[in-house]
Amino acid sequence: MGSKTNDNAFTCWLKQLQKHQAPTPWLVPNHKFYMAHMDYEPKVTVAFNAEWPAAGLSRAHALHFCVKIAQRLFNAESVDVKEQIESEATAAHKVALAMHVSDIKAEPTEDPDAQDRYAHSILFCQTFIPSTQFLISELTRI
Repeated sequence: MGSKTNDNAFTCWLKQLQKHQAPTPWLVPNHKFYMAHMDYEPKVTVAFNAEWPAAGLSRAHALHFCVKIAQRLFNAESVDVKEQIESEATAAHKVALAMHVSDIKAEPTEDPDAQDRYAHSILFCQTFIPSTQFLISELTRI
């Protein structure tokens, strides 16, 4: 027989099944969401570009410095802007969580691309895996 890696034609595919799920999405802090928001990102960039030369920090500290600027600018915004950012950040988090849960549970989707990928994976399984018993025996062998 060949080497252990060549014994099973499905080894790479089976390893994909054993991969850990992505971590649960976390709620981005409001000032970081503000920093990346398309309406406020230019404001943060202008402030960063104006303050960075005088900061005297190494390039390794640039992101931290930019976040601090975003936090200062966010705190100076009106209550309406703060509420808008908070609600958008919360909504984006809910969408990310829903997608994460859907991925874990493999629930049906209305996304045509996802449905096509699912149909192709079913076709692959029906074509290349003759029986569920074979798959189970291969999984228990690993």
